[in-house]
Amino acid sequence: MKHAKILSRLLSVVLCAAILAGCGTAQSGGSADARTATGTASGFGGQVSVTLTMDAEGNLTDVAVTGDGETPDVGGKAIPTLQAAMKEAGSVEVDAVAGAIVTSDAVLAAAGQAWNELNGVTTDLTVSMAPGTYEGQATGFRSAWPMKVSVTADQTRITDIQVTDTADTVGIIDSAIALTVPRILESQSVAVDAVSGATVSSNAIKEAVKQALTQALEAGGSDPAAIAAFQVAPAKSDAVETIETDVLVVGMGAAGTTAALSAAETMYEADPDSVSVLAIDKAGRYGGASFLCSGVFAVNPPKLAAEFNGGNDWVDRDALLADWMDYTEGDAKQEMVELLLDNCGETLDWLVYDYGLELEQPKGGLTEGDSNIVLFSYAPAAEGMTVRRRHNITFFDNCIEQFTEMGGKYQLETAAYDFIQDENGKTVGVKARNTNDGTEYEIYADSIILATGGFGANAEMEKEYLSDEYYPLSGEWSMVGMRQNDGKMIQAALDDGAGTYSIGMCPVVHITGAADFLTQFEYHELDTYCAQTDRNTVWTEGDLPNYLGNAPDSLVVNTEGERFTSEQNVGFNGWMSGPTFYTLYSDAQIKEVEERGIRTQPAYMQTVNLGACGWAPEGTPIPNATEVMDAAVEAGYVYKADTLADLAEQLGMDPAVLEQTVADYNAACEAGVDEEFGKDAAYLAPIAGDGPYYMITMLQHLRRPGCE
Repeated sequence: MKHAKILSRLLSVVLCAAILAGCGTAQSGGSADARTATGTASGFGGQVSVTLTMDAEGNLTDVAVTGDGETPDVGGKAIPTLQAAMKEAGSVEVDAVAGAIVTSDAVLAAAGQAWNELNGVTTDLTVSMAPGTYEGQATGFRSAWPMKVSVTADQTRITDIQVTDTADTVGIIDSAIALTVPRILESQSVAVDAVSGATVSSNAIKEAVKQALTQALEAGGSDPAAIAAFQVAPAKSDAVETIETDVLVVGMGAAGTTAALSAAETMYEADPDSVSVLAIDKAGRYGGASFLCSGVFAVNPPKLAAEFNGGNDWVDRDALLADWMDYTEGDAKQEMVELLLDNCGETLDWLVYDYGLELEQPKGGLTEGDSNIVLFSYAPAAEGMTVRRRHNITFFDNCIEQFTEMGGKYQLETAAYDFIQDENGKTVGVKARNTNDGTEYEIYADSIILATGGFGANAEMEKEYLSDEYYPLSGEWSMVGMRQNDGKMIQAALDDGAGTYSIGMCPVVHITGAADFLTQFEYHELDTYCAQTDRNTVWTEGDLPNYLGNAPDSLVVNTEGERFTSEQNVGFNGWMSGPTFYTLYSDAQIKEVEERGIRTQPAYMQTVNLGACGWAPEGTPIPNATEVMDAAVEAGYVYKADTLADLAEQLGMDPAVLEQTVADYNAACEAGVDEEFGKDAAYLAPIAGDGPYYMITMLQHLRRPGCE
């Protein structure tokens, strides 16, 4: 195919009345001596079920909680915590898990429903709302700006929902609103599934609507438990459909969308009536993570060069190839690299001139010396991130519009999960499922293009396939934002005997940040523009561990307690420690922050601002710094001990190793020379004073699909 040669790389939980209100139907059973009941509720990523077992005396003897759709590193960890807490308490009235409110809410609601069933408790679910418009709000992707929702209701029904304010990411929030709101209205339920690719935003909409409905019910004099009438999950379809197509593209990010376009163009040029291409994606929108990216890689696109560079090449192709092979120490398939270099320029011209991709002038990139002009930034950067992303979305809209005009078809919220093979073992199609209504698909195709990204949201695959040969890469890496890159189809291909090359290489680490954040501290608005939210920048003391964790005047260590890079470069080189590293501070240093604030901001600003979008201004005193750090200790992502040895033991490090690391680092600070890693003397700040000491857990956050 003409262009297929190169795929472009382009609120708290209510524990009294609300816990008695379930989201589904309970099922009871068992002998006279033991009874069981099951409740269900809508969680973060799907249905959560709780099965309770009670003996003849009414004692809770067993609790079983399942929720396969919950995120492994948040809800997936909250589930066993809540299960254990209910078992220990002998009751379903336990506290929610901080940081996993949606999952906790679902588990406790489902448990309350099962408890009611076992105890014969009935509640008045008669809905009588005071007609009017009510406001609700919930935490979306950015805690500094709650998502605000306006809900209009008559006496018994929701009649309108409007999202009135949100700072969630452009494109993602659009799909959440477009799909979640009409589904709530149609089903009259907030228990609709979250939209894949916009899960956090979808759940925020649902929670805010629930809050507004609770007000309407209270105003109408209804029993608070009547909220359960709006928490019944819509029934799933048991339909199975068979689809046949010539070309099937699985995944509709940049690679999948352009592959589908290329296939459709080739067929259309041969015969306008012959186009038989189907593209599917599990998310509720196309574009994948690509509309969030900053630019594209290309070598000497001839049309762009003719228009903007006098027809001259921007880069020496052979020199670039030599740099590439030298940088990888020869561990790269040269024929594939050459195929890329020789075709990506023409491919970029195709996207720009045929489909309206907007770019700025190319910049240096690839090698550390920036000697090769290969990076084209998405435009217009000067207008801010939100405007840039709108342009990127428009580009994908153009692609899909022309794709469908040529006869191509696409299905969103369609998650492929396995391959179909014939009696000879040949792959002839895929099995897929509609993530909203449950419809099963068997899709048969002559050609299948797998463009599902990597496996950045699959901890088990990361543990199995990422290599520890050169760096400690194997382990669970943090995934920020979209988590649809779960690697299921890669694993299915591996199960069917597919080969791999360099699957164990480092994931595409985009940003670093503290393992969690605190929302109970004040937010401060600055008189500067935040491009990601299209509003003024905000910072909060709750992000202090993140600020300190990335500061170049800190001391960072790996999981063994050893320094592994210059702290000036931890934003670039943090991956060398694997998924996790730690940043150490003494109590004296925290006291200095109380008096003078943070002294330096990270040299590399692509770090996660977990609570807001901005950094605490340098030199701004943070009088409650110790309070914040202690709150982070209580939250479980900062460790505190009176001695370095005790701190090391908490983290499973050899105390002698950590003590020696600190001694060596302090000696370098005193000498003013970092012979080991070459950190600038201006950033050599010793771990001064005695304990207590704090160790901040820092994560390498992925924002792009797994391994590329």
